[in-house]
Amino acid sequence: MGNCESPIRHQSPQAPQTQYFDSKDAHENKIASLIELSSGKIATGSYDNTIKIWDINNNKYERIIKEEGNVLCLLEFEPNKLLSGTNMNNIQLWDINYPNQSLHKFTGHTLWVNCLVKCDNQYFASCSNDSDIRIWDYYSRNCKNILKGHTDCILALIMLNDGKLCSGSTDCSIKIWNWESNLCILTLDGHNDWVKCLCQLKSNYILSGSNDKTIKIWDNDKIIDVLIGHLSSVRTLCVINDNVIASGSFDKTIKIWDVRNKQCIKTLEGHTGNVTGIIYHRSGILISCSNDGTIKSWRISI
Repeated sequence: MGNCESPIRHQSPQAPQTQYFDSKDAHENKIASLIELSSGKIATGSYDNTIKIWDINNNKYERIIKEEGNVLCLLEFEPNKLLSGTNMNNIQLWDINYPNQSLHKFTGHTLWVNCLVKCDNQYFASCSNDSDIRIWDYYSRNCKNILKGHTDCILALIMLNDGKLCSGSTDCSIKIWNWESNLCILTLDGHNDWVKCLCQLKSNYILSGSNDKTIKIWDNDKIIDVLIGHLSSVRTLCVINDNVIASGSFDKTIKIWDVRNKQCIKTLEGHTGNVTGIIYHRSGILISCSNDGTIKSWRISI
């Protein structure tokens, strides 16, 4: 099992440089979602019922979209077109350039929409606390399929390198789906608490983060290693390169892991609330968001 260095490092002159986005209160409530847009800007969604579009060159927000409920997840399906999932059980489509009016509302889920992912150039998928995954036709606005198999809330959803869909649930399982034929083709069991986040490397290894405080590395349905070091739930994962990942936790830290030797190589401290999202931006900086209402950018050397 891989272990994180101990004790946790505190910031020093040699520690990664940290910057806030537009003061220490980017949002008025918890930030639940963070994505990079095709333009290089970023978007954040919050429990303050807003989506903000940010310019990372000056760390200022350019536009604000007012939602009906808490914004739990975001997806840019095509340039400037943003989908948002909320605790109002629906998905709204927005044009970033005309943020005052939703273009469409996708309805069908009966509980919170937790994650959105693009399947191909026509379809996207959503997962919900209602334990269903829905496949939507972006252009006809219709639900094509409903994938059933999980027995509890689905919190995580990613597209795999081979075009399959992968989901993680509070039923502690991970499932791999052929979303086109509506079939679950593999179930991965190994966590003993909620599965909250997923990512995949170019090597095809799947990584999963859980309430059990671990990150598990999967080769097909086999656990080949476990990364241990967080002191609380692992909420978010992102790939930096095929050897290095980042994880964000409810212990308020971000950890950088070398997957080759299963070691934590950096711990980033600065958030005062649960870390809920991290992305590795094309500019080479790590960006994180938190329940403390802040967005931070980190310049790290790997």
